[in-house]
Amino acid sequence: MATFQDGPPDDLPAETTDALNRLHDEWVQTVDDLESVDAASASDPGAWTATLEAARERVGISGDRAAAAESGDQAAIAEAFEIGRGDHPGPAFAELGLEQRSCAGLQF
Repeated sequence: MATFQDGPPDDLPAETTDALNRLHDEWVQTVDDLESVDAASASDPGAWTATLEAARERVGISGDRAAAAESGDQAAIAEAFEIGRGDHPGPAFAELGLEQRSCAGLQF
């Protein structure tokens, strides 16, 4: 994101587009993993649904950004990296008790 903070650069290095593609792939995998969990078993099914929606939205946003960067089209890059895209501020991990990097706090 810092690369695009002041607007799209004239020339994107290959490592930037590669990184954007890897980020998109990671969001796709994250959604696949989250969708494999039964929402009924979540501590807060509403928060789980919101988390899935936010993650799915990130797949679209990250895909748009990777495609725009690969295209090299300045207008497409500016639009894809526009601040405030999306309807979700982010996954609701804290509401689900998943904000920690450790599983020590999980209860079964």
